Amino acid sequence: MKKTLLTLFCLVLLLPLGAGEARSLFSYTHVKFGLQMAPKVDSLGRKWLMGVEFHRRINPYMAVSFELMPFYRNCDELDSTLLAGYGFVNLKAGYKPVNHFGFYGGFGAGGRVARTWADVDEQSFSRTSLDWGWQAVAGLTFQQKSFSLLVEYHRLVEKLADLGEPNVRHFLMFGFGF
Repeated sequence: MKKTLLTLFCLVLLLPLGAGEARSLFSYTHVKFGLQMAPKVDSLGRKWLMGVEFHRRINPYMAVSFELMPFYRNCDELDSTLLAGYGFVNLKAGYKPVNHFGFYGGFGAGGRVARTWADVDEQSFSRTSLDWGWQAVAGLTFQQKSFSLLVEYHRLVEKLADLGEPNVRHFLMFGFGF
């Protein structure tokens, strides 16, 4: 029974490889730019996020991707600065119902390295941290032969080392693929 299920699973993954499609949904490298939508960070500075994502196609409908997203946050009220970066390995699945448009979703696991600087009463403090997390991703894409445009939503959950509860962030990303 296990052998039959494993064989069927492999056929589902490998069967679409023969379908001749000029550019599949996951055949681009993307450069992305976005803004944290929730929780609100207006009173503590804005959090902008940019990133680059490299895809390794499993078949025209699935891919594994590696995503790097450095970010910067400055809070004038607290005189602090945060410089950090996320790194995720994602598994994505998607579909192109019409020639140029597609949609996809996926999950990823990874972590964040962060460096914080703060000035309090004319003294400077700094801290480096490493935290683990996961993300859910959903997106829409418009594709041509030589480029693609995307709009992507990220729900990022971090398990911060110094907090008991997970930290949840929501990002809206816009990107260009080549």
